[in-house]
Amino acid sequence: MAEFLSNFKTLEGEAKYIAAYEATLRLWPSPFEFFEIPTQWGRTHIIVSGPQDGQPLVLLHGMHLSATMWFPNIATLSQNYRVYALDTIGGVGRSVTVNPLRNRTELAGWLSEVLDGLGIVQTHIVGHSYGGWLALNFALNMPERVVRLILLAPVGLQPFVSQFWLRGLQAMILSRRSLLTSFMNWMTVDGFRVNELFVEQFVVGMKKFHHRPYIQAMPSVFTDNELRQIKHQTLLLVGEDEVIFRYPDLVVERAKQFIQHANVKVIPGASHGLPMEQPKQVDKYILNFFGPK
Repeated sequence: MAEFLSNFKTLEGEAKYIAAYEATLRLWPSPFEFFEIPTQWGRTHIIVSGPQDGQPLVLLHGMHLSATMWFPNIATLSQNYRVYALDTIGGVGRSVTVNPLRNRTELAGWLSEVLDGLGIVQTHIVGHSYGGWLALNFALNMPERVVRLILLAPVGLQPFVSQFWLRGLQAMILSRRSLLTSFMNWMTVDGFRVNELFVEQFVVGMKKFHHRPYIQAMPSVFTDNELRQIKHQTLLLVGEDEVIFRYPDLVVERAKQFIQHANVKVIPGASHGLPMEQPKQVDKYILNFFGPK
């Protein structure tokens, strides 16, 4: 397979994105370092915070948002845990895809190789939106590597509402700032404004990234039988004003019905962007779910 030296349209565009990424990292309140882990599908960029002897906690971000989205949560989560915030391969971020990921098995294999490279046998996983879908997929394919599963407005429990596709595809294809920011605002609760540094990073990334089909396995709705196979202790957090699913209430109902050890909470004052919209409440639920250190 041909190697892509950059997943951006131009090297200048990549440099502009990295500058915006590093500007967002000024919001990161905890000490951090970067790791680069090679896999057969490409190189994965990771932001690492927290004590070296802490239990591992992997963070998987939403589609095209990058690991920097966790800036409101990292201070709390990294107090006692060794937190690994990944730039998901195949999407906008500082990871570099070499070989396209063709199916769900390969997506699980990518995350497994990342854990191998980090020397992690088992880990807690927090996934937001598309990251939640990746987390569920990994738990289905490699259950022995997951300790606890935390799903924040995860994709895969209900189909998307048509507005999601209309707004999202239009924003991605035309790459206009107004459409991109409107799409982001639509996914957050009325009155909330995403930090401008993060908005700028998102806009630059969507404009400059080369949207090749790096991932050929698009998010799908998990079947009832697949959800029954999840045996891990699972925390599901959903915003009270969630907008991206066709039937938001059924996200909660399916989790309660089919995930055996699901602990489900609805977050007031939040929509799809709940880790940013209500970070203190989200962090509190996560830490309480883990139990006392």
